[in-house]
Formats: sequence, structure tokens, C-alpha cells
Amino acid sequence: MKPGQDGISGGLVVTAPTGPAIQSIQGPIRSTLIQPWVGFFVSEGDVFAMGFSSVAIPTDGRDTSILFNDLSVGVVVYRSPTDFISYIAPMAEAHLTTPLDNRGDHALLSVPDLLVLTGGVQFGFGPASLALGMATPVTGPRIYKYEAFAQLKFRY
Repeated sequence: MKPGQDGISGGLVVTAPTGPAIQSIQGPIRSTLIQPWVGFFVSEGDVFAMGFSSVAIPTDGRDTSILFNDLSVGVVVYRSPTDFISYIAPMAEAHLTTPLDNRGDHALLSVPDLLVLTGGVQFGFGPASLALGMATPVTGPRIYKYEAFAQLKFRY
């Protein structure tokens, strides 16, 4: 999280089916997912925001197309170019999952509308960062109450 790195990016993710097919009453479903996305990062002083939007489009029309939107905000509360920990930044995030088709009780493959809120903190270590946090769904079926995560990233 360095000043002057504001930007917009985009790309395409292609997820090939590597596991078993999803069995349905209309036969097995084994979609490849085509997922274009766009993301951003902006900062003003120590405050920053980042997010992305993407849509997962299955190659099998019986599968569900899904829109994903994510927004994170945070603040750098500690920064040092010489210490082992180069920065500390608490963050909050909202992640929205929205099915675009196959909605309702009679859908072959149903994906619920879901809003998940996340809170955490990111620590910088030179070319790496460690994020620790907790998440909870606040809408849709709560298939879990809480989720804890740790993400270690290396920039190259």
C-alpha cells in the first residue's frame, strides 16, 4: 500500500472443470466459467478503497450466471520503510453475490443472493503482506455463522 499506486485494472478468468460433474435431474453439468472482471484501487493519504466487479458466465446454459461486487475500505495506521513490519492497515469489506438467472425454488442450480461483511487487518513485510480477518453472511441462507481467514501474498 504505497502512495501513488491508484489505478484501474481488468482481466479475464477462465475456470476449467477439474472435478466431477454436478449431477442434476437433467443430466451432468460440467461448465467452464468465463469471468471478465474490472477492479480499482484509490487512496488519499492513509485512507484507501479498492474493489472489483465480475460476472461468471457458464458455458452450460443450465448452470447459473453470477455477478460479484466487492468494496473494501481501510486506513494505514502504521507505516515504516525500515522496520520489519512496513505497514499495518485495518480494513472492512462488503462482498455481494447476485445470481443473474436460474432464480427461484424451481431452478435447476440455485445460487442465493448473498451479502458477506468482512473485517480484518493487513500487515506489510517488504514484498509480502499478511491479511487476517473474520467474515459473516448478513443476508441469504447462513450456511455458516463466521469464517476466519489468513492470506499470505508475495509481490514480484
